[in-house]
Amino acid sequence: MNKVEDYLKQFVIQFSGLKIGHHEYVFEIGPLFFERFKIEDVNTGEIHVDFSLIKRENMLELEFEFDGFLSSTCDRCLDPLNIPISFENDLRVKFGDEHNEENDELLVLAHEEYKIDIAPLLYEFLSLHVPLRKVHNESDCNEDVISRLHIDTEVEKDDESPSVWDKLKNLK
Repeated sequence: MNKVEDYLKQFVIQFSGLKIGHHEYVFEIGPLFFERFKIEDVNTGEIHVDFSLIKRENMLELEFEFDGFLSSTCDRCLDPLNIPISFENDLRVKFGDEHNEENDELLVLAHEEYKIDIAPLLYEFLSLHVPLRKVHNESDCNEDVISRLHIDTEVEKDDESPSVWDKLKNLK
């Protein structure tokens, strides 16, 4: 077994042997997690997860608290960028005839299930919290790249050649 598989074992929670009540876990998500679960435009990250499992007679309640950062690349200057992440998610788990993940707030596990792998859930929650636009504050961007971008836009403005769009503007 390799390092990544060993690391991911911690995210498999065997709930069948747990007493009814509140159970708390702490996870540190790091580079090994991101080797297995690739998130678009995210290189790696360091995220602290407080996880609570509340076992009831006929269901489970899962509560996740995320705090840390994801490492990406700035869309404006292409320098490394750390994106702060801090949010909470809750999920209810019921038992039914077959496994079902069609609802965002309710997961149905088959009656014979005795454990749950929360790693795919962590991946899904993190993926949904990556911003569409990933940029530094303008003052933190690479000044050399920003100055080149400004020069390129000025050259485009100085170009007096007629645009295809100019012809369309005359159609009324």
